[in-house]
Amino acid sequence: MTAPSDEGSSTPVELVVYSPAPANNMLHALNQDLGRAIQQHLQGVAATVVPVALPASINTIAELPEAEKRHHLPIVTSVDFLPARDMTGVAWHAYHRANTDLKLVAALYDVAFGVLALDTAIVSPADLKGKRIGVPPRPSSFRVISEALLRDAWGLLDDVELVDLRPNEVVEAVATGRIHATTWNFMSRTREGFAPLLPELTQGRLAHWLDVSAEQIAAINQANAFHIDGVLVPAASIRIEGADQPPASVTWLSMKQGLAAWDSTENATVASVLQCLLAHGIDYPGLPDDLTAMLDWPALDEAQLHPGALAFFRRQGVAFQRGA
Repeated sequence: MTAPSDEGSSTPVELVVYSPAPANNMLHALNQDLGRAIQQHLQGVAATVVPVALPASINTIAELPEAEKRHHLPIVTSVDFLPARDMTGVAWHAYHRANTDLKLVAALYDVAFGVLALDTAIVSPADLKGKRIGVPPRPSSFRVISEALLRDAWGLLDDVELVDLRPNEVVEAVATGRIHATTWNFMSRTREGFAPLLPELTQGRLAHWLDVSAEQIAAINQANAFHIDGVLVPAASIRIEGADQPPASVTWLSMKQGLAAWDSTENATVASVLQCLLAHGIDYPGLPDDLTAMLDWPALDEAQLHPGALAFFRRQGVAFQRGA
């Protein structure tokens, strides 16, 4: 399987993929699967995966000369993709320009995001009033969705205290009673179920997740420039050691992770990467299992797809309708 750097040229392609997660984060480990798959299965294409947070990754790439920019591809979230294209969103998580040439290549994997309560007195979102919630510091995609959930879904943002924490600070904050809940323990989908970022937080019998309703998710979408879905986290993936009762399945917010490219990125390169995902994605935890998973992106419009991706999916028999 080969991919020319330019249509009609056999020059090797050197891709730089920007992973929006710290190097020691489980999401970065999943993002590295993309580089591994390309290195192992695509002749003529090499990929280096570097950790650069959003929005910095897209803002940095946008400043590159076009000949260089086309081979610098960001992994985006469903919270960032539309704001990056339209230059919308909050000022502290801002995109410097409208990146209308930013196009989706394929969804990679799903991240479930919500609130883990650490106090038995918190049985519903309303019980968070007056509580301290550990959240990612600004700027951060996870901070964007933390505030959107508390503000637009639950109407609580002004009634809680947000405590800026890094992942390595959360466990101590829980142990010392500094926080009553956190949005840090998001979970990534694996073939064995959903795996939490901080599994040690589920080892105490006080920990439990708060459910998010379909109406609350719709309220988030109505109030923001992005579009997200919900994801059901089954009870089998929610392991609370020492709990008095087995946990129930919960619905959390779905924060998709996907590979994006630019209009200037060659169609042949995009098609080769997609063919690699289709043929070998199931072999890597951070990659989609099949064509359906590759297209599992909220409110996906054909105009948001890279032309090379659109042509590839059509060859696979997928029919798109603009605005669908």
